[in-house]
Parts: sequence; structure tokens; C-alpha cells
Amino acid sequence: MLQGVRHSPESGTDRAQFKTLIDMLKSIALTYPERGIYVTDSKGTQEFQTYAQIAEGSLRFAAALESKGIKEADKVLLALGTNFDFLEAFFGTIALGATPIPIAPPLPEAYGRSDQAEFFVRYAQRTRATAAIFRRAVGDDVKPPQFGPLRLVSDVPSLLVGVPAGSAPKPRPLPDLAWLQTTSGATAARASCMITHRGVLANLEAVGKALDVQPDDIGISWLPLFNTMGLVGGLLFNMYWGLDLILISPERFLRRPDEWLDAIARHRATLAVAPSFAFHYAARRVQSSSIKNLDLSSLRVAMVGGEPVQRLHLEAFNRRFESTGLAPNVFMPVYGMAEATLGIAFGPLDAPLRFDVVAREGLETKGEAKAIDSRAPLKDRVEFCCVGEPLANIDIRVLDESNEELPDRMLGRIAVRGPNLMAAYDDPEEIRLHHSTKLQGEWLLTGDLGYTVGNELFVTGRSEFRLEHAGKLIFPDEVELVASTVDGVRSGAVVAFQASDQEMVVAYELQEGADEAEVSAALKRRLKKHFDFEIETLSVSTRSIPKSPGGKTRRHIALRLYQNGILDRRDRQAEFAGLRKIALRTRHEALKISRQLVDRVGGLFKKA
Repeated sequence: MLQGVRHSPESGTDRAQFKTLIDMLKSIALTYPERGIYVTDSKGTQEFQTYAQIAEGSLRFAAALESKGIKEADKVLLALGTNFDFLEAFFGTIALGATPIPIAPPLPEAYGRSDQAEFFVRYAQRTRATAAIFRRAVGDDVKPPQFGPLRLVSDVPSLLVGVPAGSAPKPRPLPDLAWLQTTSGATAARASCMITHRGVLANLEAVGKALDVQPDDIGISWLPLFNTMGLVGGLLFNMYWGLDLILISPERFLRRPDEWLDAIARHRATLAVAPSFAFHYAARRVQSSSIKNLDLSSLRVAMVGGEPVQRLHLEAFNRRFESTGLAPNVFMPVYGMAEATLGIAFGPLDAPLRFDVVAREGLETKGEAKAIDSRAPLKDRVEFCCVGEPLANIDIRVLDESNEELPDRMLGRIAVRGPNLMAAYDDPEEIRLHHSTKLQGEWLLTGDLGYTVGNELFVTGRSEFRLEHAGKLIFPDEVELVASTVDGVRSGAVVAFQASDQEMVVAYELQEGADEAEVSAALKRRLKKHFDFEIETLSVSTRSIPKSPGGKTRRHIALRLYQNGILDRRDRQAEFAGLRKIALRTRHEALKISRQLVDRVGGLFKKA
């Protein structure tokens, strides 16, 4: 069993007195009156508010909710994106004793106006929410009666009308439940994790110790605030430690990744957090003209998590930005998940990345991660990145199918114990039946596979997404990474799944202008060379590979779409168009019958 260093919760700091996130916000606002958050929206406009302003706005929001009849324990959907409206709504809902549920806002191009009402109704029915707060653009032309069970539907500016500055809700003790965190849906149907004040505060303290946070540190994040990594690792972590923070809209990052790096240089940011793909994305998209005078020397830690850490991605970033003063050991692999209020294991500070090269045959057939020479042929080896050691007060075990602990270098199911775990899932039991992530006593069975070496953890992938060939275990993350290195394959737009006992499929999106036949032939050759057997490939149109709101590939959805012959977006659109025609024809027939009935009933009255 891996054990994190034991720290007493009474560490002698003021932070030990925090009992809730509202205690934290109020204390930070008083202690650091000049510090706060810079927010860059999707259009590139930046605004700054101090923590004191955010605290005051949050209490005003809580008073507004209270005036509308929202009570303690009511659930409030927050579909707001990255802005100060979200911050005020999130903390304001908590200050009232109600439960916020951050969710991805519906995109106007993905939902028609009437569909947006259905979007909120579905979430409300699943989560039993009674209120929804959204961006003004989302609510345009949508009337409250369309929202079914929701008693309150509003944007933030409208809700605050008539509520004077300085307003606050009636004082009340807060429940231990802080918010409901919706999982990404990358591995199974979305679930709602009950996150407690106690759990998140314990995790924020442990993460800060692992990073050796300094008073002059400055954080930066573009991750969405409805995502655990963005909310806890980006927002709450920096606020807990009283640091200035730069938040960038995810839409802005995707459009202009150079502005993320420019913000690091301009604000002298020291702590960043992002998934592996983001560094590869920046390396490929940022123009040479933007690098010429770029200075990234202030950055001391770039936490890499949310998905498997890929050597190719980080090496590409280092090569591309080697002239910017980037620290040689800036990358820190981390491991966490929503059910653990994020952080579980962190790599060491200022240390080179450690990749463990193991014999493929032993791992794929016997689950034995035996170290071999890194120069062995590709088909004989596979490598995994060390994600570090357990955070303070966290224990990690690797278990077999009988829940017995396995020795070092044996592949098994990762289980976690610690004060940071969620209280429970807030979902009906039937939704959780087929999920591999679950609480079992004081342990969380993560659903991830991995192995240990000493006190270090290596994560190999999800247990439900194992691929098999000729009795061997194949890791889909490795298949997808190999496929993404082929010219003409869109980065981050590859998915591998087991279509049947005999068929493994790699579906990919083609880069604009690439020749499909050439790319397909090159991909087949690359996969054959790496894995030493044939893998079926399938080219699909842009935006066909299903993704979670946080950008993770949803393999279970991709498999289902493939089995129904509609993995390609064009096929889905054609089928949906056909269904719409049927629905419209059915509606037309229903209206026709209705008119005939009205005429008949009217005739009866005339005869009477």
C-alpha cells in the first residue's frame, strides 16, 4: 500500500480554521484585499476583481436567491461558462446553504432555442434541481413555463435586479455538502459526486504542500469551471492559498492558444494546470512570430493530468518553446478524479519525468510490469509515466479481482482512501450498476488500472476499456497515441474500441486537405509496425468523435454509434433528418385528425 505523508489537520495555520468554502472566501478577502482573479472571456476581453469583490457579489447573489424562494438544500444548476457570474453564483448558492451543480452551458450552435429548455429540463429531472442559472444568451426567447420542474430560471443580471449592493442572506449554519460535481461522462453515463467542504479543504491543503506554494506564486488556468480539474485545481486551489489567478475561457484557449502562453509571460505566472494534449496543441498551433519574444521563465510547475501523460506531447512542447526560458523540469504529472475531489498522487517538484518501460508480452498476458531496456523493439515494449506518490493523508492500493492487495509491478485495480473522497453519489442505484468507479467502505475503487513501484504509482488506463487480441491485453490510450502521430490524422480526434471479439477499430478524423487513402494506408502500416498485428481503421468527418464537455473522448459512446452505423457525423445528421421528417409528418397527420375531430364535435353541437 502506498501512503502519503501524515499531516495533522491542526497544522497551526489560519487555513486550519476554515470549515467551509465560504469561510475560506471571506478570510482570503480580508487577508489579501488587493489580490484576486483576472478573467479573459471568449472574445479576449480581460476583467479583474478582488477576492473581496467576489465575496460581496456572492453574498448579494445568495440574497437574491433567497428572495426568490430558493431554500437550503435546494439544487441549483449553473450553466455559466468562465466569468464572474459563475464565481458569484457558485459561492452565493453555497452561502445560502443550497447546492450548486456546475454544468457545461449549451452552445447556441448545438441547441436551438426550444432545445435549450429541453436541455435544462433533462438535467433538472436527473439531478432533481429546482433552479437554473444560465448565460444571458442562452435564455433569450426561452420562457420559464418551458422549463418544467424548475421553479426559477434566470441569468445573473436579471436575478440581481432590485437587490442592493451589500445584501446578504440570513446567517445560517451550512451543511457539509458543498456542491454536486458532475463527472465528465468520458467512461460511462454522467454521475453526480457529493463533494463536501471537509473533503475539498483537505485536498487543497495537501496539494499546496506538494507544490510547496510560495506567497508570490501566481496561478493560471483555461480549464472549464464545470470540470473538476478547472474548478478545484484551477479556481479553488489558488483562492485557498490566497494567490492571484488568471482564468481564460476554454473557447479562447482553443481559438488562440498563444494567448495562454502570453498571459503566463505577462503576469509572470508560476503555477499552471492542463491536460497533456494542451501542450501538444499549443506546440502545433502557436505561430513562430508569437514565440520570438515570449518569456516563460517564471513558470515553475506545469501540472499535467486529466488524461494519460504522453511523452510525445511534452517533448514537442519543450522543443517548440526551448527559446522561451522554460525550466527544464517544469512538468509535474498528477493523478486525480472527481470522486476524490481531484488530487490523489503528485509527481516530485523540479524532477525529470519518469517513464517506466516494461515488457509488453508479460504485461499483456500475465499482468506483470517487468522493466526492460528502453531500446527494445517497439513491438516488445510499452511505457507508462509515473504520476508520483500519494498526497498527504491519502492511501493507495492496487487490488486483484478478489480485492486482495497486489505486490509491486503487478497490474491491478487502483483503490484510494483519504479525507478527500466524496461522500457518495447522488444518483439512483440503477445508474451506478455498470460503473467501475464506486465506493466500497472507506475505499474508492477508481475504475483505473495500474501498478506500483516502491511508493510510486503508474496508471495504465480504465478497466472497462481494455482491448484484447489473441488473449493479450492492449491499452487503447497507446493505440490512440500511435495513431495520432500519423500525418493527416487530427490531433486529439482518435478513438480505439473493441467492436467485437475479433475486431478492434481505430476511428480517426482526417485533417483538412489530407488524402484519405494515403492517410489510411500510413495509419495501418504504423499500427502494424507498433503492435505486430492488423487493426481496422475508419476515417470519419470532422467533429464526429464524441467528446465530453471537458474534451475527453467518450469511447463507450463511440462504440455505440459505430455499432449503429452512425459514428460519422454526416450519417447521424442524415438519420436525424429522416427522423425529423417522420416527426413532422406525424405531427401534420395529428393536426389533421385533430381538426377533423373539432369539426365533428362542432357539428354535434350544431345538431343539438
